[in-house]
Amino acid sequence: MIPQQRLIALDQLCTSVLEYYQFDAEEQNIRFTLTGKVSAYIDEQMIRRAISNLISNALRYTSRNQQIVLNLSKAGRFARIEIANPGEPIAPEQLERLFDRFYQADPSRTKGSSGNAGSAGLGLAITLSIANAHGGTAWCSSAQGVTRFFLELSLENSEPKKN
Repeated sequence: MIPQQRLIALDQLCTSVLEYYQFDAEEQNIRFTLTGKVSAYIDEQMIRRAISNLISNALRYTSRNQQIVLNLSKAGRFARIEIANPGEPIAPEQLERLFDRFYQADPSRTKGSSGNAGSAGLGLAITLSIANAHGGTAWCSSAQGVTRFFLELSLENSEPKKN
């Protein structure tokens, strides 16, 4: 169940999250690019948390002087948020476990190129749970030096109709 579901412009929400991370990005000379517009019925705080988890990971594993790209789009009956960053590829056998609680893909990836401390392995599990609560899902692909995280959210309002 989604606690506070409202129609939210995801481009505005993503802009707000990126502003929060702007100082960290500037310290590493990493640029953010946001394209696309889509709105969905969501709990704003829950989705803010999910996007923050993905941006935090992208910053952790993106080398200096690079770019993190967010693309918003509709995919069938879903709003899709794609976050792409350059970096070391994630092995295919590890991709399917990334959203498991406490899973760390590779001990060498726990620190990341930015020098940030490692994580407990909960952020992606939380992100998937939030996506599921919104009638969607989350997944990752990693190939040719680019890792892409996808967050899909149902475009339909799942609040019970009031009589």
